[in-house]
Amino acid sequence: MHGVFHTNGFGHLLCINGLETGSDLAGYQIMEFWDRLCTGLGARKVSFKDTSQKKGMDLRLLHAVAYGKPWFGRWDYVFGRGSFGINVEMYESAVKALQNVPLGLLAHHLDACKKDILILLSRYQIVSGHSLVTLGDLFHFMLELKFQVPKDSSTSYSSQYPGLVLSDTSCRWSPKRVEMAIRVVIQALKRAELRWVSRQEVRDAARAYIGDTGLLDFVLKSLGNHVVGKYFVRRCLNPVTKVLEYCLEDISREFPKQEEFLMVNNEAKLKPQQKVTRVQLMKDIFYLYKNVLIEHKEMTNTAGFGTISVATRIILDTKYFFKECGGELGSKSVLNKSKLYCAVIWSSHDIGGALSSIKAMTPYECFVLGNNATFYELKFEVQKTFREIYLGLRNFIAESITNFNPRGTDLVFEIVRPGGKITFEGIEGQREIVNGGIYEGVMSNFVVDCGCGTKYDDGERMICCDICEVWQHTRCVQIPNGDEIPNIFLCKTCEQDILHFPSLP
Repeated sequence: MHGVFHTNGFGHLLCINGLETGSDLAGYQIMEFWDRLCTGLGARKVSFKDTSQKKGMDLRLLHAVAYGKPWFGRWDYVFGRGSFGINVEMYESAVKALQNVPLGLLAHHLDACKKDILILLSRYQIVSGHSLVTLGDLFHFMLELKFQVPKDSSTSYSSQYPGLVLSDTSCRWSPKRVEMAIRVVIQALKRAELRWVSRQEVRDAARAYIGDTGLLDFVLKSLGNHVVGKYFVRRCLNPVTKVLEYCLEDISREFPKQEEFLMVNNEAKLKPQQKVTRVQLMKDIFYLYKNVLIEHKEMTNTAGFGTISVATRIILDTKYFFKECGGELGSKSVLNKSKLYCAVIWSSHDIGGALSSIKAMTPYECFVLGNNATFYELKFEVQKTFREIYLGLRNFIAESITNFNPRGTDLVFEIVRPGGKITFEGIEGQREIVNGGIYEGVMSNFVVDCGCGTKYDDGERMICCDICEVWQHTRCVQIPNGDEIPNIFLCKTCEQDILHFPSLP
């Protein structure tokens, strides 16, 4: 594990190395330690760049589809900033779009192009024992199943009887009797010909074959919204009569591949030899990840599925996350009359010595002052503290206070309420940092204006126009990441300006 903590309470998680990279601890155990370390050190905010992968899959994409958040989200890390002009609303919309892709429509479209996926979808619909409606449902179930399948690859995992009612330890009937009751209930629902029927109607029809009403009640309770063979038993409460109703849906129309099934009495079951091992499960997850989320050229021109490509790109372009730890700044009581929070805004000198128009502001720091402290004393403490915290401000000179102009001999707490915030303005004194700011998130002293909407250095590869000196992403100007940056580059604006130059006589 590699991480950095600054004296102002801000930290950065650089990387963690789990079992697959030679560690004796799993990744989640290392993260648990890091989380406790942040709490113990009183961290205020921790950021990181998520480029973690597992078996060749980006976890920020895989877990976003399965859980609606990145793998680090279980420790409350949230969207920090995206690259290529992506904001939090775009990110959240992309996650929801991928999670809500209907499996039924996906299977119907893929019937002609990737038939192996149909087999895979059918397999996990049956293994799950309940309806998997969306792409998010499928990935969530498969990732959760990974924790249930034995790690020993020689030990396989096979599904219970469809419907999973036989795995209920509270069941007092034998599996054979339960299976018979399930068949009777399914046959009764099939005779209803896809219409909704009340629980009592189904129960009465089944009692002609099963006299044990307790067994029927148990089966009807267990079958609600579960897959049985090639059928999905839907159950809902009638909003008018307030009575439970059942309906049978043939899911083989959406997942028509028959090689995975063994037909018994016109019902589909998994073949006895069909088993899901941990190795097979990981292969299936990777296959879906690659062919549905990453390599989806067949779907880009299909109505409803063109969003998969866009949503995937947005999620993969979101790498920076952070966590508000609620450290020292959040835990200080604003009622304490000796505490005050101060930040500084500064302007830098450029290379030629002129004062730069680019300003940046630090986070607020807590200052403990005596009740008779003056603004002169506060100014001295602010300069001293921020010079010690930030290398780039070691020559910082505080010149004024934003929004009001007190005299140096005025008492601080006669003008500012205890627990309030004050911002000092000043200059660095001399240029200390050539590239980038003095802390994470500060805009660099060069102009970024890319067509994707980015106005700051977001960490992606950029190229500078040789005329206007404005920076843009290489990807956005159609320069592949694998290609070298050309020696001479002109942005579209400068190209158009050149075309409008008058020709020489």
